[in-house]
Amino acid sequence: MWKIYFDNVDVIEKNLKYFMESNSDICEAYENYGRLVHEKGGPLDEKHDGLLR
Repeated sequence: MWKIYFDNVDVIEKNLKYFMESNSDICEAYENYGRLVHEKGGPLDEKHDGLLR
């Protein structure tokens, strides 16, 4: 299973790049969500804050 994943890393990276370029508004909203969770998500320790991002 892992071999299949590692053999497809280039394809995954290309698809992600295409998605990010084609849907910049979605990517921006997702990054904004991560920022807001970090800033206003409550009293979270560093470990849990990273997991939610």
